[in-house]
Amino acid sequence: MINELKFDICAKDALLQGMQKIAQAVGSTLGPKGRCVILDNYSNGLPHVTKDGVTVAKNIFLENKFENVGATLLKQAALNTVRSVGDATTTSTVLAYNMVSNAYKLGLDRNLSKIKKGINIASDFVVEKIKECSTPIDWDDLEKIASISANNDEEIGNFVADAFRKVGLDGVITVEESPNNQTTVDMINGMQFDRGFVSHWFITDRAKGECVLEKPLILITDQKVQLTREILPAAEYCAKNGRPMLIIAQDFDDEVIQNLRLNHLQGNIKCCLVKAPSFGDYRKYVLEDLALLTNAKLATYDNGIELQKVDETMLGSCGKVVITKDSTTILNGIGNAEVIAQRVSEIKTYLSTLQSGEENLQKFHKERIARLVGGICSIRVGANSELEMREKKDRIDDAVCATRAALEEGIVPGGGLTFLKAFVNMPTSDDKDIQIGIDIVKNSLNSVFDKIVENAGENPQEIGQEVYPDDNISWNADTEEYVNFVDAGIFNPAKADRLAFENALGVLNMFISTNCIVTEKDIFNQVN
Repeated sequence: MINELKFDICAKDALLQGMQKIAQAVGSTLGPKGRCVILDNYSNGLPHVTKDGVTVAKNIFLENKFENVGATLLKQAALNTVRSVGDATTTSTVLAYNMVSNAYKLGLDRNLSKIKKGINIASDFVVEKIKECSTPIDWDDLEKIASISANNDEEIGNFVADAFRKVGLDGVITVEESPNNQTTVDMINGMQFDRGFVSHWFITDRAKGECVLEKPLILITDQKVQLTREILPAAEYCAKNGRPMLIIAQDFDDEVIQNLRLNHLQGNIKCCLVKAPSFGDYRKYVLEDLALLTNAKLATYDNGIELQKVDETMLGSCGKVVITKDSTTILNGIGNAEVIAQRVSEIKTYLSTLQSGEENLQKFHKERIARLVGGICSIRVGANSELEMREKKDRIDDAVCATRAALEEGIVPGGGLTFLKAFVNMPTSDDKDIQIGIDIVKNSLNSVFDKIVENAGENPQEIGQEVYPDDNISWNADTEEYVNFVDAGIFNPAKADRLAFENALGVLNMFISTNCIVTEKDIFNQVN
């Protein structure tokens, strides 16, 4: 492998050029009058129209390898933001590029440690200012937050607010494509997992294709049921007491399926067999949660409980179970509420220890919490075309993430106004090098406001003359008038602004610390 290298100012030139290209594309989507970006060959060879900053960033790759390194660094700010909060990715990109550009203009040939000290002073002040401006969100304001994040689409704001009111802060909201042009919000009450009946012969409602069991007794195991006699004591108890039976196991031998199918059809016992969801440790966690929710004793090899030793005291129960060919929903489990709350608390504690990059694990455990508290809501996105549906789905995803962030850390005035508040109140230093570090951050804080104004077709210098950050007076790009942002309900999630700023700082620190770029030389495209 042959490498190419760039050093010092040449390296920083290449990084800045790459960042400038991606910032221009991503920044054009910012604000209520942000422009759309068309991504060619996005999926299945079809173009994709979007105003989602991180979607744009992820699909930009530059031919020049040195510039592409800069673009990738800037992408990282957006990706880190979306992983943590799911919104404000464009804000993060715009801030990061302007910080780097300011650092390049002000010069980095002075005392670097003092410049970094100035950057830290400024960054600490901005974070504190965001926290100072933050106010807890009123549940009545959910529509406003969701609408603003969805580019002022009130219909989307209403859908998202409705979903959050149904599931609460701990609930899970999924965004899926609708089979028609209608957008709906569907609530799943109770615990649901993606496994259905093993045979259609267990269906009790032919019209709906469902097996419905009222007040069933539930046997849960991670073992394979190989012989009917292994579950015979539990099955006989259910039949004797006239209770339906649900068995959730790793797998079932054909002999077991056939015997229980015949008994079900003959009316000896109303039952259904369902394979355990997921795999590995994931399956273990889900089965433990199911047992907790239904007050069942989990029969596993680890705890030494064999199937044939399961008696009526180990069976769980619930109000109703609805099983389709694809899913099982358990409603009104009889599990102890205090024990379930303790399990939820344990999962939350574990979630707080997970690092970025473990998104799949985070998602899995958040869904566990949602299942335990009975909060799963699905927003099914409808549109008249596939392109429209995907663009609308992106905006709903942003709105869901922004609303969740607002519920967690409160809200601050939007439109870049909180950053302007920090700009006009930024502390100063008598040390010239420290002041350079402060100015690098300070001079980037108006970039979000400026980009919103530019995307609305106006001059930021002229518009900014009538902006009074300390009085919450700023220019509303949507209505093109000066308003009090707090009174008008124009807010951002405080968490989104904070993380966008902190992730932008990460890019700045990498840039000012860089002295060399190493890339692989493409020897196959060299001209002889």
